[in-house]
Amino acid sequence: MVVGNLVYSLVLGMSVPDISGSAIANLEVETLIHRNPTFHGDTIYAETRVLEKTPSKSKDDRVSSRSKPRVSTKTVSKSATSDAR
Repeated sequence: MVVGNLVYSLVLGMSVPDISGSAIANLEVETLIHRNPTFHGDTIYAETRVLEKTPSKSKDDRVSSRSKPRVSTKTVSKSATSDAR
């Protein structure tokens, strides 16, 4: 199995070009739930949905946003071998 924090970090990194490429900071994570295990060899798919944007009160060229990532994995089936006599 793969440590959940590694999966989260990977998904966060995958979202950078889409939603936070020019961000100054990622401020917080409200909730993080690992619903299913991830295994070595799994393919990880991620998408991030921007839920809201709020203009900055102090900087005209900045916004705060709230987003929600969604992750799914595809497990590679493992083949079994045996020695029969």
